[in-house]
Amino acid sequence: MSIDKNLEKFLETQGFKRENDGYLVLSLRKGSDRHQTEVWIENGLFCFGKHFMSGFDYINESEIIGNHNDLSTNTKTHWLSIKKNLLDKGYEVRVADKFTGLEVKK
Repeated sequence: MSIDKNLEKFLETQGFKRENDGYLVLSLRKGSDRHQTEVWIENGLFCFGKHFMSGFDYINESEIIGNHNDLSTNTKTHWLSIKKNLLDKGYEVRVADKFTGLEVKK
């Protein structure tokens, strides 16, 4: 499933870029512990997730708010900013569940 074009354009203004595999990816850190944020559609939900070289993990509300040690202060601030900007754009943003990240819909 593809992401709504308006939403994709908005996410690009937040720093996301489409990679060769089709994901919209935001690189949050560089180096050996490369930390990326990816956007994808899964079971009809628009999902945010963090991607380490070791594999996938989903971002959930508690991580965005700051209850997760793996995310730096800058990362948490950036997520809160993206969430606020989505809300300001008129998107509904809610936790789908702790494994599937955020549901975002117009």
